[in-house]
Amino acid sequence: MKSCGSLRHTGGRAGTVTSTPASSHPLPPGGARPPPDGSVLEEGSFDVNVPALPAVWLSEPQDFTRYGFHDCYYSYELLDEGGSRVGGGSVLFCAPKHFKFVDPGLTARVDGDEIVVTASAYARSVELQCGPDTVLEDNFFDMNPGERRVKILRGSAGNVKARSVYDIR
Repeated sequence: MKSCGSLRHTGGRAGTVTSTPASSHPLPPGGARPPPDGSVLEEGSFDVNVPALPAVWLSEPQDFTRYGFHDCYYSYELLDEGGSRVGGGSVLFCAPKHFKFVDPGLTARVDGDEIVVTASAYARSVELQCGPDTVLEDNFFDMNPGERRVKILRGSAGNVKARSVYDIR
């Protein structure tokens, strides 16, 4: 298996800067305030062997203390030997109530036997709602800006709605 990860900034819309002013949340010495464009700040990958069921500590040291922790997050994917995604998610460096979420502008549409979800910014805990008898490959996930396709395993998805942590107010 291969683990791939990237550190990202939450991004923003034109005219909106989502970085926290240094006066309200100081950075550690030598810290860097990332640009508010949703860019990848660091990324890498390494091989990892994980037997069925147990947890494994990763031996690769990763230090992100030079970035602000109210507007950066770590996203990761686990790929099998063939390069197919078998898992993934994201981690915040602060409590979610302190994180500077940006409107991801979520949209969802049906395309054959898949639901296509699009986000313009990081979306935490995306929930897909499409009827009580519909079974999806995944109906609750985190996603980076871009597109994600979710297979419809059973039923039909007529009126699909997508929402995330940003929508909780």
